[in-house]
Amino acid sequence: MGSLYEPSVRSSTWYVIDKRLSQRFTTLEGWREIGLGIYTMGSSNIRMFSPRNQFDPESFRDETDDIIYTTSPDAPPVPSKKTLSLIEYKTTAASSVYPTDEKSTPSPDQRLSTVSFYEVVIPKPEKPRLVEPYHVFTDKEKCIVVAIVSATGMLPVLTFYTYLPGIMSIATDLRVSVQAINFSITFFLLVQAIAPIFWLPLIDTLGRRSVYMYSLLVYIITTINLSLSTNYVMLLVSRGFQAAGVASIVSIGCAVIQDIVPAASRPAYYCIYQHVRNATLLISPIIGGAMTSSLDFRCVFILLFALALTYFALILIFLPETLRPIAGNGTVPLRGMNLPLLYRLKLFGSPPHESPLQSARHHPPISPQAILRPLHLFREKDILPNLLFPAIVHAIWIMVTASSSSPTSSAASPEPL
Repeated sequence: MGSLYEPSVRSSTWYVIDKRLSQRFTTLEGWREIGLGIYTMGSSNIRMFSPRNQFDPESFRDETDDIIYTTSPDAPPVPSKKTLSLIEYKTTAASSVYPTDEKSTPSPDQRLSTVSFYEVVIPKPEKPRLVEPYHVFTDKEKCIVVAIVSATGMLPVLTFYTYLPGIMSIATDLRVSVQAINFSITFFLLVQAIAPIFWLPLIDTLGRRSVYMYSLLVYIITTINLSLSTNYVMLLVSRGFQAAGVASIVSIGCAVIQDIVPAASRPAYYCIYQHVRNATLLISPIIGGAMTSSLDFRCVFILLFALALTYFALILIFLPETLRPIAGNGTVPLRGMNLPLLYRLKLFGSPPHESPLQSARHHPPISPQAILRPLHLFREKDILPNLLFPAIVHAIWIMVTASSSSPTSSAASPEPL
């Protein structure tokens, strides 16, 4: 068994290598494959020396050759592709410039002795960079926050669908027609559709928590007025303000989830948030019908008032501000309304995630352009169709739901006194 590192074997097998090189050197892929072992040994001859057989073994053999070539155990390792970028190739002038005269051409052994091998340059290791988490809340804390916003997200569904079974009772009590009560439904939906245009800029400037509390305060006050309403005008106006107060709740809930949950994990939390609202859609007409038939339609508004007050207390005590320009990833100290009552009273000590290296931030300024910014989305040709199609589907759903819950005009006409 012979070795390529033995001089007698190398000198006797150059004709084998020449034939293989003529095939490999004519293609770019062949040059890549044997680039580590090729050196120019003259004006017209190409010779190769490889510290290791990095090709397939058949490239060193011929069908008529009986010698088997192996790699010497003490041969240096061939660098991998990953380390090729760290290799500097250094060759001497003698490895590339030789006389063309065959008599003066050095032997293969002399040529190989003039070749200097590569030198591996290892750069200094970089200091590891600390990657900040998207948000510092633990999974348990995220679940608590999502539970609060999901429970609060039930309120818009309850407000609309518990009202429908009491249409006849409200018309009779206020001495108006069913068509007038149906108009109050249309007015509610109209205000609920327009109000988010004014709420959304405040959500992105004042913060999620502040707008949550302002919206619920408006909702609580108008719900009290609805439970005490004695005429149709009072009912209609209060119903409009109630829609304005509840219009931003769904958007705030989605924004809070976006603030604390990275994009890869959001679908799971969005599913929980939406499933709670869908379950509320199922039970809302049952609750409204049971309370209206057994008690009075005003009891529905008292129930909504109690729920809104409960959600307001939960947000006031437990929910911190999550708007990233104000709270960052949860390590920025919170002040004022951004700080929940639980942290303010220090019932369980100081806020667990505040960093002493950061200072409190102020909310971004509110500008008139920010209020009109959502309307600029209608300029986008791809956004308008995506908004129009679900809007039509939702409108059909609301029309079917409202019309099926309204009694016929003959049966709904209040009896004259």
